[in-house]
Amino acid sequence: MLVTDDFSIVRVYSESIEQQDFPIPGESIAERKFESREKPKMDPQHRSIALHHLIRAKSKPRAKKINDIEQEFKHGPITITKAVQRKIKELKKQIKFAMIEELKKHQVILCTCNASGRAVLSRKGPLDIVQVIIDEAGMCSEPETLIPLVNHNPRQVVLIGDHMQLRPIIQEPHARKMGAEKSLMEKYLERAIRLNIQYRMHEEICRFPSESFYEGELNTAQDVKNRGFDEKSGRIWPNGSDYPRVFCHVVGDEEMLTVRSEEGNEMSRSNSKEIYHVVSYSLHDALLC
Repeated sequence: MLVTDDFSIVRVYSESIEQQDFPIPGESIAERKFESREKPKMDPQHRSIALHHLIRAKSKPRAKKINDIEQEFKHGPITITKAVQRKIKELKKQIKFAMIEELKKHQVILCTCNASGRAVLSRKGPLDIVQVIIDEAGMCSEPETLIPLVNHNPRQVVLIGDHMQLRPIIQEPHARKMGAEKSLMEKYLERAIRLNIQYRMHEEICRFPSESFYEGELNTAQDVKNRGFDEKSGRIWPNGSDYPRVFCHVVGDEEMLTVRSEEGNEMSRSNSKEIYHVVSYSLHDALLC
């Protein structure tokens, strides 16, 4: 379990992901019209904080009852009789109460906007969710963003993101036409607090996005300005160390993620040959030093 001196964290997954690990007989998850064939999966590294795994740990009060019923369902094909239906009903009840009991022990709940709509997290339940923080809110569609706000009714909402980067991915043509690609964060842009100091890139590289997308208000931190290049490492740049950029033609094969995962968001693209090219330049730079 991920714990600090002041708070502990639990990760709540969608019911479809929970069904992959602990299927319930007769249960099926509805598929969206434009959903990818490839199903999102839980990262095994998160098992120690995943709610549906925590409630089944041996030390948990309802774990034995849950595990006993689930073991009965593992013995071959299951015919849905009235007796089995009663078992399923009891299993769901035990899981629900186990989840509520476990959630009460944690101060921070991690989940996607869609998973935040689960009944176990509802404001009608015993949980008192005070604050909702949505990261990458510029990529969330307005309905997605509204799910945790409506389901939890928090006293404070924080939307974090950049509407000038990737916007919500809306595949349904009619929804796009009706303006669904505009996020809730973008609609409230005038009330946003802009963080206008960047710490990642050279000032010359920052100049283009600053002037093209942020009305010249994106500034470079002084620490970044002070980094500079020494005489040897500056040789890698064709136009000198004051212009740290170079355009290289690389022919490679793009790979695209069909679903959102730990490696990136849906529709994220990568090119291994481009990565190799960047690494080779970096190694060349290191050898010059």
